[in-house]
Amino acid sequence: MSNNQEINYQYTGDYQPETGTEDPKKRIYYPYLPSDDLKEAVNLAIALERPLLLEGEPGCGKTHLASAVAYEFTQKYLQNQQNNQEEQKWWDYYIWNIKSTTRARDGLYSYDAIARLRDAQLMGTDPQRLQDFLGIVETGDLKNRLQDKRNYRKFGELGKALQ
Repeated sequence: MSNNQEINYQYTGDYQPETGTEDPKKRIYYPYLPSDDLKEAVNLAIALERPLLLEGEPGCGKTHLASAVAYEFTQKYLQNQQNNQEEQKWWDYYIWNIKSTTRARDGLYSYDAIARLRDAQLMGTDPQRLQDFLGIVETGDLKNRLQDKRNYRKFGELGKALQ
């Protein structure tokens, strides 16, 4: 397959793991039999290149669907491919557990303004006292971290999926 050839990803539900199959992240995969409507929803999310957000009662199979899609795509598209540790590559997926107090932006990212303020205040202190307290390496790390605001941003599961 050339680098210019595009793969048309399709979830069929045909690939089923043996009970208790485990990936390198210690996630366990079980057989899952999705309905035709659910397969269509997954394939639409793939075609539109958007995350698939599922809702439902606890225990109805939302997490198992994600693992079933990851398992099938691993078997179809990553078979015999290895990562840097010489292990079988696995298709990755993200699970975002939502509670009644969860806000949509929590899934995108969070920004730790307090940590940045703390670091700025530390850098504003007497440089010699700071270096004596933290050491040369940690003072340099603090200075480098403070120079880029992205160091204080942490992506949530939805943000990781959109990346």
